[in-house]
Amino acid sequence: MRFAPAMFRCSRWLMSNLALVCLVGACTVLALARAYDLRWTCDDAFISFRYAENLTRGDGLVFNAGERVEGYTNLVWTIAIAPAFTLGVRPEVWTQVWGAASYALTIIVLGAFSSVLATRFAPRRRAAVPFAALAAASHRDWAIFAVSGLETGAFVCAAIAGYAVLVWPVESRRASRGALAGAFFGLATLYRPDGIAFGVAAGLWTVGRAALAYLECRRERVTRVALRSEVAGAGLYLGIFAAIVAAQTLFRLSYYGELVPNTYYAKSAGVAWYGQGLRYLWGYLLRYPPVALAPLAMAWIVARPRSSLLREKVAGPAALAMMLGAVHAFWCVRVGGDFMFARFLIPSTAFFLVVLDLALLTASDDRPRLSRGAAAAAVASIAFLPSPLLPDVLEGGVMDEHAFYRRDRVERMEAHSREIRRILEGLDARIAFYGSHARLVYRAEIPVAIESATGLTDAFIARQPIADRRRVGHEKRAPATYLVDVRRAHLSTSPRRRPEIDEHIPYVPLTVGGVRMRLLHWDPDFVCRLRERGVDVPDYPAMLDEAIPLLDAMSIDDARSAYTRTRRFYFAFVDDPRREKPFLDRLARE
Repeated sequence: MRFAPAMFRCSRWLMSNLALVCLVGACTVLALARAYDLRWTCDDAFISFRYAENLTRGDGLVFNAGERVEGYTNLVWTIAIAPAFTLGVRPEVWTQVWGAASYALTIIVLGAFSSVLATRFAPRRRAAVPFAALAAASHRDWAIFAVSGLETGAFVCAAIAGYAVLVWPVESRRASRGALAGAFFGLATLYRPDGIAFGVAAGLWTVGRAALAYLECRRERVTRVALRSEVAGAGLYLGIFAAIVAAQTLFRLSYYGELVPNTYYAKSAGVAWYGQGLRYLWGYLLRYPPVALAPLAMAWIVARPRSSLLREKVAGPAALAMMLGAVHAFWCVRVGGDFMFARFLIPSTAFFLVVLDLALLTASDDRPRLSRGAAAAAVASIAFLPSPLLPDVLEGGVMDEHAFYRRDRVERMEAHSREIRRILEGLDARIAFYGSHARLVYRAEIPVAIESATGLTDAFIARQPIADRRRVGHEKRAPATYLVDVRRAHLSTSPRRRPEIDEHIPYVPLTVGGVRMRLLHWDPDFVCRLRERGVDVPDYPAMLDEAIPLLDAMSIDDARSAYTRTRRFYFAFVDDPRREKPFLDRLARE
């Protein structure tokens, strides 16, 4: 019965603002239709898929059975994928549905927040336009990453929900709202580690409100009841948010034995790279220029006289949205951005759009035509400006991933994966994979797969020092000494010559299931099985026979290097004294 008055008020509001409701609803439907048309699965999503599938199999939250390494950045998202395997739903479809639902819910929350503010406090209600909802629905990259298999849509939704709970234009129940906001921002940190930036910023805002209420109470401008409500809200927010972060940290310590995820080291998150981060931000603003106007919009809101109730109600929410967006954007710039265009700045964008929305809302109070025109121009630029990146072109370490994974390329990858699965079935294959091959190792069900471009799933590789800054997030290359001597990896999915590999083992390329690879060590049984299944493996012993007569013409340093490389690749695994003796004899004549 207690909910009856609230439901009545909600129904009354919906009926009296049917045009706004229909507009937000249309935005949501169109955004979902566009997201469906753009649906795809990013290669990185297959990392989470493999963790989730291993969890359902009983192997635990691991990438390789028996290896506890936190190679994901989205704990809740990864766990939420697990039911897909139990229910027999493809994880690609499962994540796309949940991502699209989160995207739609975010648009609805943005539209509802703007509409409630306008209808409650704007004298000219018909002039109001739910700009943030319109812009979010028009944002192509937001739609792309909502249905990419990644957690972006859910992460943004959790953060926006926490923000809306804190600033929703209702003065009562401040304590319960603080608790709910703490839960939402805590959930955001479980979706992605950078969610802690949002949570801490919002926590400072709640503490600031409580401190301001204390000062106002001393001046007898607010009641003690209001003060207690603000203090209780801040306390509950901080307590619940801290409890969620602490619980995640304790789980990580007990399960993985680390305070921070392995991805912190793999992505060099502790090393600032402002130059690359600013280039990433600049490229994003070229595509979505209205986002750059958020600081000016905030300054305009602050400078406007607070003569109306609307402007008084807008200042606080706008300040919090600006703080949240700026804190997250600064984090993005500090870590050097991302190798995927736009992805890391979408969460910041959500809050910058709120600031612009609130500025346009205040402008609609006395300049409705100008406000509507500015909103239309901004939405049009967000919807129709072209991307600054060309398809399949890596510019400054950043790529349009959606354009890269076009349908013909994905179908080819899938076909290769099926063939590799057939060839390697029943073999204890250990493969080092790079770049876009997470899909391949997942589909081919490789027993042991070692992510060797960043060390996402391997603690040793992730902690390699950075020799020089390369493509952001792809700077921790696995050395051959580790892949061969320690991990006993058979193959590398990258056929390229790599300095960290070439100086330690010879170059022996081969093709497995249509994919060019590289043999990392000579395992006679493994090679024999590959040949039985139709793989043309080069005859390395015959290659050695051709190279041995050339030893006498080599300098002692070259001969020593040749023996070291050959021993790591071949003699360490094959008892072949006839071929090893000429090397030892040449070195003995030093």
